[in-house]
Amino acid sequence: MPRRGESTWMPGTDGMTTRPIWATALAVLVVVGRLPAQQRSAYEELQTFSGVLNHVRLNYVDSVGYSQLVHAAIDGMLRALDPHSRFLSRLDAERLDLIERGTLAVTGITLEEVDSAVTVLAVASKSPAARSGVQPGDRLVRVNDTAVTGLSLTTLQLRLAGEKGSKVRLRLERGSRLEPDTLDISVKRDFLVVHSVSVVRMLDSMTGFVRLEEFGPEAGKEVHDALNHLQGQHMRRAVLDLRGNPGGIVTSALEVASEFFPKGTVVFRTEGRKREVDTTYTTRHDGSFS
Repeated sequence: MPRRGESTWMPGTDGMTTRPIWATALAVLVVVGRLPAQQRSAYEELQTFSGVLNHVRLNYVDSVGYSQLVHAAIDGMLRALDPHSRFLSRLDAERLDLIERGTLAVTGITLEEVDSAVTVLAVASKSPAARSGVQPGDRLVRVNDTAVTGLSLTTLQLRLAGEKGSKVRLRLERGSRLEPDTLDISVKRDFLVVHSVSVVRMLDSMTGFVRLEEFGPEAGKEVHDALNHLQGQHMRRAVLDLRGNPGGIVTSALEVASEFFPKGTVVFRTEGRKREVDTTYTTRHDGSFS
């Protein structure tokens, strides 16, 4: 395989055309291993993968190891299934657990992928990101000196977290994707005390208002307490504000739904290939507003 930028001449229908040697070699390797799917065994498929893996490891212009290539292949395989399947190393799983338990400082940003762009779905109120001016809808371009292209949302979440007081540099795009405004922002990580319910008040003499920021661990209890408080102020109807809510824990969402439906109401189901993993989630008690 030639060094970066080298190419080789290959004949084309219009005379002579130029193609990189590495592209030609990979194309030949893939074509040779291509047979109708029904004629190929799992072993043969793995042989094709192994061949490509070793060819890239030995001939790619930059040095790459087995671990890097295999992890990239796993990430690509899971990404081809759905947005929620993912693979974590033991170290990443431990760091993610620290984030979820609130023992690792964060920025307060929740991300999602929108039209292939890493987009800010929500910004926790009073969080470091909110104080730095990050807004929902902003598109994340870089974290420190690393472009986000090709990185999973979980990887980015881990990179946004760190020690309390440490800073992370973000490059964001805002507005039109054709002519966006570019913003370089420095965010100081901090611990967040996140309450699922942020606003509880009466809109008028009959209507209560509850703002639900996310379905956190205590969301059900917080909504229940908020509704009881408003009923003490003679509330007859309620507005549950979910704008910008990025989601959260399944059981917490079920507990919130239980406040508004009779006991035994089916809220949602999960289904898998094997029936023993199928689960039906129903409300556990009669809701105050059922």
